[in-house]
Amino acid sequence: MPMNVRHIPFPLLMLLGCVTLVWAVQPNRRSPQGQQLELGPEGGQTVAQTQRDGLSWTGVVSDSNCGAKHARPSDQAAQCVSQCVASGAKYVLVSGGSVFQVDPQNQLAAYAGKSITVQGSLRGDTITVATVSPVQQQK
Repeated sequence: MPMNVRHIPFPLLMLLGCVTLVWAVQPNRRSPQGQQLELGPEGGQTVAQTQRDGLSWTGVVSDSNCGAKHARPSDQAAQCVSQCVASGAKYVLVSGGSVFQVDPQNQLAAYAGKSITVQGSLRGDTITVATVSPVQQQK
């Protein structure tokens, strides 16, 4: 005997409707660059831990305490970054509105608060530095 929709209990129909709605509004699991996304610890999306080699970034060397606060090179930024690192912060690179962790740290020590171009590989939000070169300031 075929099942008639009128005989399906109302709570079951509500559950089916909710499941369908949740499925329909699921966020896209890919970043704008096409990278696979995964859920982070608080349920937010993070870029999957894929390594990309042979990349370069131009940005300003900051520290993990101040982050993007030092998005522009200056003597004041250099002094602040040096003090923060001396107090235990890590060097980071601020580039394109993003803050990247860097490894190895000693590669950036001479460039605190300055503009640089870094070449290396990216895994997650960490750049493994191969080469560093200063950016010539325009006058």
